[in-house]
Amino acid sequence: MAPLHPPSTPFRNRDPIMATATKHLEAIYQEITRQFAGNPSITVTPVDGDPPEKYEIAYQVKGIYKDNSGEIGEQESHVVTISIPFGFPHFPPSCKPKTPIFHPDFDPAAICIGDFWEKDRTIGDLIMHIGRMIGGHVFSTSNAFNEEAAKWYKDHPDRLPFDHRDFAVEADDDTFSLDESLGDDVTLLLEEREDDNTDPILSSFEEVLEPPPHDEHEPTDRGPSRDTSSTTSGEAVDTLDESFLENDYNFFGAEQKEPTIDELSPPPADRGTSAPAPIDLDRCKLLAKQKRFYELKTVLDGLSADQDFADKTRLSDQADSALQQARELYNQGTDHEHQGDPGKAYNAFKQVEKVVSDYPGLTEDLDRTAQAKELLGDWIETPQPSADREEYPAEEGTVLRDFDRGETAPRKSDTRTFFEDTARQSSKLIPYAIGVVLLIAVAAAAFSFFLNNARLNDAQKKFAECQTILKQNRFTEAERQCESALETASKVQFFRGGARDLLMREIETVLQSEVLHQGLAGNLFFDGRYLPKDVVKSVRAFNHFVKEGDSFFANQDWQQAVANYDQALTLAAGEPSIDQELVFAITEKQKTARFNTLLRSGEEYIRLEKWVLATADLENALFLAKDLTIENKAEIIASVTGKLEEISVATAKEKGDIAFAAQQWQDAVAHYRAAYEVAIKSAKRDDPATTEELKQLMVKAELYETINSGRNAFTSAEWDKAIVNYERAISILESNSDLLKQSNTEDNKKKLARTLLQAAVIRDKQEAAKFLKEKNYQAALDKLQTITTTIIASEFAHDPEFSATLKETEQAISQAKTDRLLADKISYLEEHFAELFTKHYTASPPESLVDPAVIFEKQVGDLLIFRLECTEIGRGRPLKLVMKYAHNLSNGQWRFYSGSN
Repeated sequence: MAPLHPPSTPFRNRDPIMATATKHLEAIYQEITRQFAGNPSITVTPVDGDPPEKYEIAYQVKGIYKDNSGEIGEQESHVVTISIPFGFPHFPPSCKPKTPIFHPDFDPAAICIGDFWEKDRTIGDLIMHIGRMIGGHVFSTSNAFNEEAAKWYKDHPDRLPFDHRDFAVEADDDTFSLDESLGDDVTLLLEEREDDNTDPILSSFEEVLEPPPHDEHEPTDRGPSRDTSSTTSGEAVDTLDESFLENDYNFFGAEQKEPTIDELSPPPADRGTSAPAPIDLDRCKLLAKQKRFYELKTVLDGLSADQDFADKTRLSDQADSALQQARELYNQGTDHEHQGDPGKAYNAFKQVEKVVSDYPGLTEDLDRTAQAKELLGDWIETPQPSADREEYPAEEGTVLRDFDRGETAPRKSDTRTFFEDTARQSSKLIPYAIGVVLLIAVAAAAFSFFLNNARLNDAQKKFAECQTILKQNRFTEAERQCESALETASKVQFFRGGARDLLMREIETVLQSEVLHQGLAGNLFFDGRYLPKDVVKSVRAFNHFVKEGDSFFANQDWQQAVANYDQALTLAAGEPSIDQELVFAITEKQKTARFNTLLRSGEEYIRLEKWVLATADLENALFLAKDLTIENKAEIIASVTGKLEEISVATAKEKGDIAFAAQQWQDAVAHYRAAYEVAIKSAKRDDPATTEELKQLMVKAELYETINSGRNAFTSAEWDKAIVNYERAISILESNSDLLKQSNTEDNKKKLARTLLQAAVIRDKQEAAKFLKEKNYQAALDKLQTITTTIIASEFAHDPEFSATLKETEQAISQAKTDRLLADKISYLEEHFAELFTKHYTASPPESLVDPAVIFEKQVGDLLIFRLECTEIGRGRPLKLVMKYAHNLSNGQWRFYSGSN
């Protein structure tokens, strides 16, 4: 953990972003190292950075691969790499396989972790998740990296999973209790194991501390979920999406309208901030099959850049092509209809229906042209001469037949005159002629009405489209469409003249409007004036992000508020026309939101006991708090400082617990002492339970360290050091009995005292043996006497072990005294050897006596009998001389000894 900065320490020279990133990496390294230590199936190795930014993970997990021949086989080991990017955990890690793995979500260049990665996931979770993927527990069935593998997995469900070990993240109880691990009987540290003569308790910590319990829906490593109740999509916050500026967006605002065209300013669309819905690929394919390309194009255009899939481009191109073809056919149909040929128009519209079944307004066009065709019938067709009807000249006496009536014409020889006959025929044809004329007139009127009505409808439709396009700020297209509408409306004659004139005036109004003219010049109406489009975009975008940020701010969604304010301030930095007072106000809000984001994140990390990450966020929060212009600033700074002190205590305690569990007693003492010192100096001093616990842990770790040092010294035969440590351990027990709250303190003290006595006895025995070997009998006797005195003075004098030691020591003392006496007498005889021999062997000169030897033979009563030997030379063959001397213990006299005396 980074050192705790007191409130007075300046933060200006620190880089909070880099410090946070480094501490994130340190926290990740510590957590996964602890989580996977001793894991037989997963080995994590840092490969790049300090702290590491890249890891290599080796899995001993059964998975499958595909060899060069295309055969599918199983293998037991797999290796992947995980790289942590800048911006983690907001940006997911990069994962890549290093060994061949046949899996729908594995590609030689990457591993698709899909929807698994969220902000509340940790690297440890990801490592476990990839293990599940390799083992066949998790795989995609659609939009897979490897379609062949996806098909194989679908076709072979009987072989799944390959490895029945499921690496799902489990909630483990990682609480560590010192009393549970060692108990009250601290002298168990003194006992030796049968196998290797090491302490069973010192080697009993076989379990590695696991990470905190993890729930799949609970935030953890990189970072807790920071108020995601109203999270927006990435495009709505992280990038400047101009779609809301270009499409159906009111640049005149709700209050300011262009004076001449009020209807061009509909209210802005409610875009919301929810994340985009998942892609329904099957529906897209069904729309294409049903030739509903208009709806398909709408769906595809509504997808964001992130919502991509394999067939997206192909479907989009297919829809564009079909719509283009349908548009051309539709224009042909409208042309036929304007030319008064509803039959051809109907046929063209039917062709449109075959190309694009959901073309806008097509149903109404088909109904209208069908009705026109039925109403007009053959009147609109060019009359064709009958092929089987011919006219012949009338001859006298010939009978003329009317092919329609079947009557015989009158003969020329009848009595009627020519004028009478003509008058009679004319009188018969007049009603028919009048009927025909009336019918033609009615048909012509109906056709004219229908044609003009169709033209007017078409002009209105084009004008409506012109208005829609104008609202979307596509000014050139709007001008072209309005001109086309005006041209079509001008062709309307008779009947609908009033509606035509009104429509043409409306079209002219739009064509002559300032909005269109300014738009064609690249300007938009904003804030009572026309400004360049880019400026309006920037200002509108700025206002949009400010509004979104204020909304999130009001809901205390601090993280999203910061994201929107950041976007707004980025836009303001490049656009001087934005009100700087507003920019300042947003900057202050951004600081407040950022402070609350870090504070909330730090508190969440405290809850998860992720002390390193909590410290990083709270230190940055403290840094920001000093620049806040708020009333309760001092209280906030004190609160954050207090939390940092709590974290410092918790961090040091956690390190102490880990060191204690690893039997690193000295480190544990140091960490507990550091935590204790911070706790007693903390602003929150009304928590005696914490300081009492820390003091107890510190004393207990010190006791274990002392006992362990004594045991190690005992094992190394460093008796003085062992004795000092055992004496100190007894002193710690005696002076902290109330603090340690051990029920068997007296038993522990007795065991320690017994071990201490053993060490003292062994030390003195070894020293006595050394003196005896050196024939320093007096020093040996002093040490042996010390052993006797120490045992008799202890409470263990009557203990069988030490009673036996007393007897052995007494025997050793007796033997040492005897050895000392004999050594003195032998020394006397060796000094007077020549004198004694020449005294009793007078013929032997002293210079002829060599190789003297003195041997104690026995004791008879008060007499100690010694045999003296030497070799006489100088008289030819060497002669061995032997005699015995005796020492009287009662009077201290020496004399020659023979068997008779």
